[in-house]
Amino acid sequence: MTNVLKYKNWYRMEGGDDTDHFRDLELLRERCSALNRNRGKNGNSDDGAGSTKPSPVCTIKDHTNDVTSVDFAGRSLLATGSSDKSVRVFKWQVGDQFVEVGYSPLLGHTYAVNCVNFSPYGTKLASASTDGSTIIWDVKTGDRLCTLQPPSDAAVRVCAFSPNSALLAAGGDDDMAGIWDVSTLSLLSITFGICISLIWESKITTIFEVIIKR
Repeated sequence: MTNVLKYKNWYRMEGGDDTDHFRDLELLRERCSALNRNRGKNGNSDDGAGSTKPSPVCTIKDHTNDVTSVDFAGRSLLATGSSDKSVRVFKWQVGDQFVEVGYSPLLGHTYAVNCVNFSPYGTKLASASTDGSTIIWDVKTGDRLCTLQPPSDAAVRVCAFSPNSALLAAGGDDDMAGIWDVSTLSLLSITFGICISLIWESKITTIFEVIIKR
């Protein structure tokens, strides 16, 4: 079997919203810049030439197995998925630490959680699992809003909300990746190939995936 990585444009959504796109990248840049500024004030440098190395802000050790995925919502919420079958949600508190919210952990998967993804407005959280399901959670209450089940029971490796939160892309090991309508739970589109990565291009409301063609 010859595996070929392919970057593929396969779904276009009408009426997309550009608000809050690239939020994770912007947040990462902000935090790295802040860390570098703080280390610079303390005179820390890795080579004496003005470059700096970021240091950990805090360490979270609540999971009992490998952490497989993390995602930020805005500046204060963090979700983590793990091989221990759980999803945990943390909120940033004064004092430079993440504190687990009251309803966490989110339990509903029967096998490892492979991916977690907040909706662009931070109101929903999706988790994809080896058990073949993708669950959408209410971030405010921790309630399970729905469970998306693909045609097969193969592992779901990745999931990603559309820029307006109306659609969810999910894919995995069953040679199929799909677009779901979150409100109706209907499967709108399918493409073929083992899916290892998904990303929405928010300006032109198009979904891209990285797949392995067999």
